Amino acid sequence: MRCHSGYNRSGLVVAQTLIELGQNSTTAIALIRQKRSPWALNNQTFEQYLNTGIDIELANRPRNSGTTRREHRPGGARRR
Repeated sequence: MRCHSGYNRSGLVVAQTLIELGQNSTTAIALIRQKRSPWALNNQTFEQYLNTGIDIELANRPRNSGTTRREHRPGGARRR
């Protein structure tokens, strides 16, 4: 698995896979950096996600107003 530079997105996918297979996040991140590059997973948000799980993503996402996407269609049209 590789993205353009192979440092962040592909590292995230591979590290997440290692975690799901039983590795802890610290070991998974260290393994990715050892095998790919010391610069791999240099995106702090990705590293926080791997260490904390989905909570980091939800904490950084703006809260919605409780409405659904359907209610925000142009002209108020709803999909049926």
